[in-house]
Amino acid sequence: MSDQVRWAVIGLGRFGAIHAEVLSQAADCRLAAVCTRNDQRLAEAQAKFPGVAAGSDFRVILDAL
Repeated sequence: MSDQVRWAVIGLGRFGAIHAEVLSQAADCRLAAVCTRNDQRLAEAQAKFPGVAAGSDFRVILDAL
């Protein structure tokens, strides 16, 4: 079992994007999912964080945890 904490970021506005970036680089964290209703930000997140669940419905994203 991993000691990493799995995180989801819901909302990728200015601070959400910063949180996602920091969590993706933290050794003791794993960015597991991101969620935003903004199609452009969703596409950017999918490109920036491959392998991370991404979508526009937070209920689906929470299932990824």
